[in-house]
Amino acid sequence: MTKMVMLVKSGNYTDFMTATMIASGAIANDMEVEIFFMNDAVWALKKENYMHNTTVHSNFPEFANTIADSLNEGKIKPWWELMADLKEFGDIKLTVCALVAELGNLHKEDFMDLIDDVAGVAYFTGQAEDADVVLTI
Repeated sequence: MTKMVMLVKSGNYTDFMTATMIASGAIANDMEVEIFFMNDAVWALKKENYMHNTTVHSNFPEFANTIADSLNEGKIKPWWELMADLKEFGDIKLTVCALVAELGNLHKEDFMDLIDDVAGVAYFTGQAEDADVVLTI
């Protein structure tokens, strides 16, 4: 099976949507997917944060407004609902950076339920070494 590994370092909602869309394409192509979150992305995954982090960032206000309106009207799902769907249909693993978690005194149970593991950068680089596709978002 082909494997894709993504590194998501931004806590920006738009970047989370991008990672989710790319993961959906990979799963549609029968790929194994692992997403490793670090830096601001770790904080965005905390149970008390993830559903409140919904601001769409764009250099084009009309695009941001279109996406925000589509979310508010239920035309598209937020990234965490899409990610839950992907976990039902494909082989996808979500991992949080252990160093960032440790700096924040955070543990696996502090993160949204979709998170599979907390692991170090050495784990990520090992996964990336074995991957067919590696992306940074």
